Amino acid sequence: MANAIEIAELIFIPFRVVGHIMSTIQIAKLLVNRDQRLAITVLVIKPPSTTSGPAITTYIESLPENTIDRISYIQLPQDEAIHDPNDPMNIKGHCKYVRNIVADC
Repeated sequence: MANAIEIAELIFIPFRVVGHIMSTIQIAKLLVNRDQRLAITVLVIKPPSTTSGPAITTYIESLPENTIDRISYIQLPQDEAIHDPNDPMNIKGHCKYVRNIVADC
């Protein structure tokens, strides 16, 4: 009987600007190309529509779905209803989405 390879799942959550997202995806590609035992999910926190949201959406949609089957992308919704002056990037507002995704992995 052949031994099954156990896959380790990594979750990356880049800062929500295009440069950080692009760099994170490049690192993910390098890692999965080096080790067949890795799978990576990149959680993209959608920025407010007033900032670089359209550029990020366009970039993510431009990535071929089947380039590397062990990298997946999940775009988290922008929860505009939660505004905390101590959390201008609304990181806390995305915790519930991240928690649900991590629980499903």
